[in-house]
Amino acid sequence: MTRFKLLTVMLLASAVLAAFPIASTALSAQVDDDVSDPPVDIELVERELARVDSIALAVELETPPVDADLPVGFVEATFVDPNAELPPGTTRGQQGVLDLEALLGVGIDESVAYTVEGDPAVLGGTVNTSTLSYVIVNPLQFVDDPATEAIEDLMLDLEKGIEDSFNAEQTGGLRLVDVTQVDDDDDETLLAELDGLLATYTLDDGDVSAATQLYIVPVGNVLIFSLVTVGDLEPVNEATLQAPAENLALAGIEHLETAVYALTQPEPAV
Repeated sequence: MTRFKLLTVMLLASAVLAAFPIASTALSAQVDDDVSDPPVDIELVERELARVDSIALAVELETPPVDADLPVGFVEATFVDPNAELPPGTTRGQQGVLDLEALLGVGIDESVAYTVEGDPAVLGGTVNTSTLSYVIVNPLQFVDDPATEAIEDLMLDLEKGIEDSFNAEQTGGLRLVDVTQVDDDDDETLLAELDGLLATYTLDDGDVSAATQLYIVPVGNVLIFSLVTVGDLEPVNEATLQAPAENLALAGIEHLETAVYALTQPEPAV
C-alpha cells in the first residue's frame, strides 16, 4: 500500500469516527510533571466562564496555543476556519475535525477547532491526525449548578450515544474498544477533577491498522475534545496513545484558562 493510500485510509477512519457521538475520560495515564505549572484553578475558571460572552470566547480561542504550550510530540496547532471553502471531495471529518454540533444535540453557542501536527517519533505509526476542539454550550443550561448535575447528565448522554452507535456490527474494520469514565480516586491529573470520558477506537481493514483515543472533558459550560489517531501498516497499540491524548486535553484546559483570563481581567489603568 502506498503512503498516499495509507493516509487516505487513516483520514477516512477519522471521518467515520466523526459520524458517531463521542466522549472521553482520564485513566491513570502518565503525564509530564510540569504539564500544569502553575496548576489550573478549575473552580475559578468555571466561575469566570459564567460571565464570559460565548462569541467573545470563541473569537479569543481562534488563536491556537503556541508550540511551547503544546505537550511533547505535538506542534503547530492551526485554527480550522468553519467558513473556509474546502477542496472538492474533502470534508471536515477528513481533517480529523468532528461535526460536534450534529453529535451533541444540545444548545451549542459556538465551537472552535484546531488541527495539531503530531511527531511520528513520539506517537508512533506512519501517519497521524490530531485535533483539539472546544464546544461552548449555552450557559443557560447550567444556570442552576454548572459544575455538577447538568454536566453529568450531558456526559451520560454522550456515553450512551457512543455505545448505541456501535451496537450493530461495523464494516471496514472500525470498532469501539471501550468508553471509560474518569476514575474519581485518581488525583494524578486535572482530568481526574472533571466528569470526562475516554473513547477508544481501532480500525483494521486487512491492509492498515489505526487507533484513536478521544477525550471529552467539561470545564463549566465548555467541552474540550482531544483526538489522537495513528495509522500504520503494522498493528497500532491504542494504549500508547492514551497519554498523548490526555496531555493534549490538559493543554486544551490551560489554553481555555488563558482565554478566559484575557476576557475577564480589568484593563490596566492608563
